[in-house]
Amino acid sequence: MTAILFHHPFACSLASVITAAEGDTDIDIQFANVFTKEIQGGGSLFDYNPLGQVATLQTEAGEVITENSAILMWIQDHARNPDFKRENGTKDYYQILRWLGFCGTEMHKSVIWPIMNNAAASEQEKAQSRAKERLTFLDLHLGDRQYLVGDQVSAADAYLYWVLNISSFAKIDISAYVSIGTYLERLEARTAFSSARTKDLERGLEMSKSITNWEPVKNPVLVAERPTA
Repeated sequence: MTAILFHHPFACSLASVITAAEGDTDIDIQFANVFTKEIQGGGSLFDYNPLGQVATLQTEAGEVITENSAILMWIQDHARNPDFKRENGTKDYYQILRWLGFCGTEMHKSVIWPIMNNAAASEQEKAQSRAKERLTFLDLHLGDRQYLVGDQVSAADAYLYWVLNISSFAKIDISAYVSIGTYLERLEARTAFSSARTKDLERGLEMSKSITNWEPVKNPVLVAERPTA
């Protein structure tokens, strides 16, 4: 059985799609609607991930892995492209883990999430302030580097690419950060990045036409009242 990646267009699982393309990792990508939880091939996303979120990965052994950082490292570790893999235990391996963590906690959940999910105005203001600090930090880091880690693209770059692309939807202005701009151009020149982004935008537009309720379906098992002792 081939590993399956459940992916919603232009969700953070886009990073996994890009990573699989860069690494030539053998994965079947199935589209999952994060609002209705319907899966392209039939069934419900809840059948694999009780939280109904993407990215969700089912390995060839049938094991389910959730959370971006874990899935991205699994995809990179199983790459058929030897130049894309990083040996476990090396300094580059841990630096990739570091930047995956940065993208997930410092940018995705700390900055993008409160803005895109219409948090209170005060929380959005704080998120915009955090964005400036973190983008400045990134801009300095990328000043003398082609990629986040060393001179080769990695799963961490795929995650950051999604973060930077979704920033425009969150009304986060990155135009003042020269090194980030150059870095984005470098990534856009890679077919795995630009092709996945273009296809996702097209697929997302098509899927949005069929969505009538933008409030994600909740898992009844998780929201049911728990019996008290």
